[in-house]
Amino acid sequence: MTRTMTRQRFYNIENLGCPNCAAKMEKQIKGLNGVQQADLDFATARLRLEIDPEVSEPELTEQIQTIIHSLEQDACLVTGKLEDPPAGRTAGRTAPAAAVGAARQRPAWLQNMPWRRIGRFALGLLPLAAALIVSHRGQSGLILYLAAYLILGYDVLWKAVSHINKKQFFDENFLMSLATLGAFAVGQYPEGVAVMLFYQIGEIFQNMAVNHSRRSIQSLMAIKPDLAILLSDEGPEPVDPSQVKPGDRLLIRPGDRVPVDCRILDGQSSLDTAALTGESMPRPVETGDDLLAGCVNGSGLLTVEALRPAAESAVSRVLELVEKAAARKAPAEQFITRFSAVYTPIMVGLAVLLAVIPPLVLRQPFSSWIYQALILLVISCPCALVLSVPLGYFAGLGAASKQGILIKGGQYLDQLANVRSMAWDKTGTLTQGAFTVSQIESRLPGREKELLEIAALAESFSTHPIARSVQQAWEKNDGSAPEKNRIKDYRDQAGRGVYAVIDGREVLLGNMRLLSEAGVSRPAGAEVNQAGTWLYMAIDGQYAGSLCLEDQLKPEAAAALSELKSLGVERHLLLSGDRTANVAGAAAAAGIDAYKAELLPEQKVEAIEALMEKSSAKQRVAYVGDGINDAPVLARVDLGIALGGGSDAALERADVVMISADLKKIPAAIRLARRTNRIVRQNIVLALGIKSVILILAVFGLGGIWQAVFADVGVALLAVLNSLRVLRPGMRNRLS
Repeated sequence: MTRTMTRQRFYNIENLGCPNCAAKMEKQIKGLNGVQQADLDFATARLRLEIDPEVSEPELTEQIQTIIHSLEQDACLVTGKLEDPPAGRTAGRTAPAAAVGAARQRPAWLQNMPWRRIGRFALGLLPLAAALIVSHRGQSGLILYLAAYLILGYDVLWKAVSHINKKQFFDENFLMSLATLGAFAVGQYPEGVAVMLFYQIGEIFQNMAVNHSRRSIQSLMAIKPDLAILLSDEGPEPVDPSQVKPGDRLLIRPGDRVPVDCRILDGQSSLDTAALTGESMPRPVETGDDLLAGCVNGSGLLTVEALRPAAESAVSRVLELVEKAAARKAPAEQFITRFSAVYTPIMVGLAVLLAVIPPLVLRQPFSSWIYQALILLVISCPCALVLSVPLGYFAGLGAASKQGILIKGGQYLDQLANVRSMAWDKTGTLTQGAFTVSQIESRLPGREKELLEIAALAESFSTHPIARSVQQAWEKNDGSAPEKNRIKDYRDQAGRGVYAVIDGREVLLGNMRLLSEAGVSRPAGAEVNQAGTWLYMAIDGQYAGSLCLEDQLKPEAAAALSELKSLGVERHLLLSGDRTANVAGAAAAAGIDAYKAELLPEQKVEAIEALMEKSSAKQRVAYVGDGINDAPVLARVDLGIALGGGSDAALERADVVMISADLKKIPAAIRLARRTNRIVRQNIVLALGIKSVILILAVFGLGGIWQAVFADVGVALLAVLNSLRVLRPGMRNRLS
């Protein structure tokens, strides 16, 4: 049966503070009728849905809100614009201007301080202090301890009761309530109150850290333009970028963000491309240059022509890839999700056994073992585990996107970290993809300029890259375009070259096959064997000379290859359909030892498969390309890397996209992937290690409940702070 075409929707969720609850929300939302796929990313509090076309969106929104509210009372679904609201913004909510202005005047950490909860803590400390004084004098302070406990933890108790009514057990509120009430039951009044106090303090700091990480991550994606100035007969008109059509003329003022991919018709300026490419230095632009949406205009006023709709612009592609990355979870993310699902029930079972079996077997009092069992209940909270891994991966994905490196999911971060072999395309990847006339051989010495002029005239009706290169060489030499009125006849000979009548003379320009078919041969000594693409010319049936066109190696190619080798990516292979001499020259200049030339696309796939067979299971092979003919290889290889500006087919098939086509971004991406991988492993070891230590201490009667609280909220806080290291500006600069 053919699957029904689905619609994609995005929602924001406010006040989402529990990673374990987020995982439960995702699972329940996936079970709703009409929902084909649901991905809730806790790091950005962003829900992505794929739904059937016939689904009623208002009804679906209400069902989702019910699920969210049942799991986390303070969380709410932000309704309003369901069609992919700009990342980093809250759809459906607009703060008053005065409130926004006031918020900007305060530091971010002050804006997010829970002042009401802090006031409640201060109030709860009064009976706690009184209870400690009374107890120190040898009197019972139970009433005061209970008062402090209820003031500090009434919300936790309420959530625990409401979740029990909904048959939602093993939730952190239920476990914390059971542990602290158990402490009261065995006479540990001060510890019961202190544990609730420490838990609440830990939750505050954890939520503040999570909110900080969300702001950091969302700021990396808050690059979508929200205004375009359309030039019409009535004058400049502000419009939404989605209303701009290809061919529309737009005005871009100094400081404006480029609304759509466009070409400059008039003006010059400097362009801040940091949002898309991570480049810190502004790039000078002038008439004829192409601009990418999302970049910021400098001091010049630009008149531009839209090249494509906003939905197909570079910035939309960036945001789409980053949004979809959440659905492609790394193996570590999948493992920790499965592990946390069974971890809590197992720990609760161990707590019950610890409370019952040792007292019966060893004939000891139940109270001490019940206390140790309460420690296990607190340890069984899964939040630190659920939070530690996904946030690390998303921080890595966000930091990469800030550098103009789009990685389509956590699983590809892992593969990128394990790349040890790399294959390369040549034209447009290692080389600039723009031919330049490097040499002119004229049969009559001193006539080289005339030969170039005739060649430019002969190629003036062609759009082939080689033809454009010849025309540009003449324009650079003479400062003007060829005069086409001098051409009386023109015929394009496919696969051979062109025939033209220029100034009454018959001109042939192309390969030697074209000249040979016309009965023209090269004179002795005119043979050329060096690398490059050669065009041969005949005038009125006589050999006139030749032009050599070369595709120059990118200036950063050799340095990027050297850097990759220093990172342990030592095996490199150049694959190209170009002539052997050209491929050999490019490989030598870039520092690549092995190459294969004159390959068809299917032969490139065979070469990649052979390279993959030589690599071990844990060592990944990557391929770097940009053309349509690279798409089959990008789809077959372990990790496909496409360069920006290439074909849509290559960008679609690739797992990693470099927006700026700067080869030095590739080693930067590998370093970032390996660093993210290390941080994720550190978070896992941190969460499981500390919990294991507290567990062992509890079994031997050496631990306390406050230590178990640290193993939950404390470890979660440390995992968040550790993940944020990827987003530090200094670290991003070192990665680039």
